[in-house]
Amino acid sequence: MSTASRGSRWSGTAFEGRIMELDAATAPLRAAISNHRLTELIGDSRSLRLFMEYHVVAVWDFMSLLKALQRDLTCVSTPWTPVGDPAHRRFINELVLTEESDDAPGGGYTSHLELYLKAMNETGADTAPLRRLLARVEAGQSAMVDDSGLPEAAALFAAATLTTATGAPTHALAASFAFGRERLIPTMFGSLREAAVRHRPRLDLLLAYLDRHIELDADEHTPLAFNLVSGVCGEDPDRWAEAQEAAIDALQNRLGLWEA
Repeated sequence: MSTASRGSRWSGTAFEGRIMELDAATAPLRAAISNHRLTELIGDSRSLRLFMEYHVVAVWDFMSLLKALQRDLTCVSTPWTPVGDPAHRRFINELVLTEESDDAPGGGYTSHLELYLKAMNETGADTAPLRRLLARVEAGQSAMVDDSGLPEAAALFAAATLTTATGAPTHALAASFAFGRERLIPTMFGSLREAAVRHRPRLDLLLAYLDRHIELDADEHTPLAFNLVSGVCGEDPDRWAEAQEAAIDALQNRLGLWEA
């Protein structure tokens, strides 16, 4: 669906003109990612496994972006106090609920990363590097993405995301999240879904993962993410400029991962 046809869902967003400027500034990169020849190359089981072994870092590090926003926009310490805008708190907490403990195919609950790892098992992709990284983090060690056995480009992508999550100001973090993830994912995953359905046997878990994100991010999360960017940038032109820079950086990092 085009930007114009979705515009009505974004109308009423605070600083709508600024948001549309950001959307236009990032449109070429989003198109380059969504229409990337990568989806044409995922033509057999080997290429699909290779793709998933790279892409899994983007599934994992998404949660670090989200948790950083939860840290900045809600209260995660004790004693608790109400922090910030209630609408922003609601959006972030609903995202955390879904991403960290969504309804699982077949019953029960799962994080989207755990679902993706099961989808990797379904295709025979190697999950060991990412599981090794998770074990290090769980043991209290630093997330040494460059020494985990991940593909080099995947490690670079994750390192860039973690740098944003740990050090970027809230408005840059929100823009990276909104335009580098929520706005991008529905069209990007739509293209990936077309590649995945060409495979036989049917890849039920991978399709469940892709369909869930296409559904949520297109209809619900993108407009709310835009409201979030508007709220944290406000009337400050420097924040809007830095938000655009962060959004473009996030998309360039994704394009680099797709090229690899």
